Amino acid sequence: MSHQAPLRSLIEESKKLQISNKEERIEKKGRWTEGLTPTQAQRKEVEEARLKDMKIKNYLFQSIDRTIMETILDKNTAKSIWDSMRQKYQGSTRVKRAQLQALRKEFEILQMKEGKKVDEYFARALTIANKMKAHEERMG
Repeated sequence: MSHQAPLRSLIEESKKLQISNKEERIEKKGRWTEGLTPTQAQRKEVEEARLKDMKIKNYLFQSIDRTIMETILDKNTAKSIWDSMRQKYQGSTRVKRAQLQALRKEFEILQMKEGKKVDEYFARALTIANKMKAHEERMG
């Protein structure tokens, strides 16, 4: 989850690509009207956004199992891949609520077992807490 915050900010930048992809399709079809040709600075910005998007997509593709890869190959931007994966794995609000409730219960009944090391108990507690944070639970 430590990569999630920087990844989210990069994905937000890739939203620009959705607009630039539309512009590119229009430009290829020769439908730019006079006075709407992008400036050199705008073209540079679009190219930088494309490079960032390609880097994000590469990161996502490396993180995704091959069996799942087939379901996202038709996505054009990192944002669309991210949204697709989030929908697939987070599920509906009702499912998320149920998962979070189960995690809260698991956290409440967590006990250190006799003969176990403190670091094992701590690791279990931290794992549950991280799962809760992943479900956007506010801790503390």
